[in-house]
Amino acid sequence: MISNKQICQECKECCYFYLEESYFAPLITKEELAKIPKDKQAYFKPYKESNNTFQVQLIRCKKDNDYVCPMLDEETYLCEIYDSRPFDCKIWPFIIMKDKQGKTVLACSNKSNCRIIKNMPDKEFNSHFKKLLAMLKDKGLLEWLNKNKDLIWDYEDDTFIIKELT
Repeated sequence: MISNKQICQECKECCYFYLEESYFAPLITKEELAKIPKDKQAYFKPYKESNNTFQVQLIRCKKDNDYVCPMLDEETYLCEIYDSRPFDCKIWPFIIMKDKQGKTVLACSNKSNCRIIKNMPDKEFNSHFKKLLAMLKDKGLLEWLNKNKDLIWDYEDDTFIIKELT
């Protein structure tokens, strides 16, 4: 969403996780999972005992002790399911989460967590933000999120809230 495939390939930071951040591995719905090749579906396990939401099970990196999404080819830095990647991956570094009061909000990862947006001019960042808001409205994603509430993350301290979603 915020970047094109080429920029994602150059960056790949959002596909790596420290152990203490591994709980934040991407979530995916049953419908999205059905679009992923069968041999990749085994990497997704039910999220919080849900029958409709699944979470990717991270694996150890080949180069260090951190964890990586098993969909990332660590040699080429290509996502093996890029065209059918989960909603979480499509909108990163934006996230849909609950604020401290429990309201659903659109937030963004702290800019220092994403090399793509760290040095991005505010005008360009705001342009991506507006596109995401339009996508949420035009494609009925708010209704979809309402039906898939497990995709709404709990409050994260290292984010900044952009807009309340109703």
